Amino acid sequence: MTSDEHDPLGHITEDVELRELQMEKRMGKLELARKEIPLSDQYTLFRDGEVLVLGWGTVKGTLLEALDHLPGVGYLHLRLLWPFPKIAHLLEGKTLVTVEHNYSGQLADLVQQETLKRVHHRVVKYNGRPITLDEAVEALKAVKKGQAPERLVLRKGV
Repeated sequence: MTSDEHDPLGHITEDVELRELQMEKRMGKLELARKEIPLSDQYTLFRDGEVLVLGWGTVKGTLLEALDHLPGVGYLHLRLLWPFPKIAHLLEGKTLVTVEHNYSGQLADLVQQETLKRVHHRVVKYNGRPITLDEAVEALKAVKKGQAPERLVLRKGV
């Protein structure tokens, strides 16, 4: 591993101008991806609501099923995390919640970084078990009632 740059042919270089050109080329690819990847491949808003849940990956099935038990709760499923989709307009005026299978709620950090919108609640589970329908419904009902902490750890299935 080296911190040096490579030229277009893959040769290592420390040339400052070439490094800047290569970095600009890489960042241009991200902007092109943002423009060319269809919105339907970036995210899906399954339902809007005053409480808007954001998730990605394997939480999708559970959260879609949970919507049947949660009036006023919407779900935005992210399929592309980088480059991050332009979703800030969908988050305006909502109570934002992320539901994730990790300790820190990394998606919440990414959402806040990229949209400048505060995620109000992080629902996390990191014991290696999937989030159950009952857990998701119970957690999101607590959020809707204003009874949930900012970080809510789910532990069923231990």
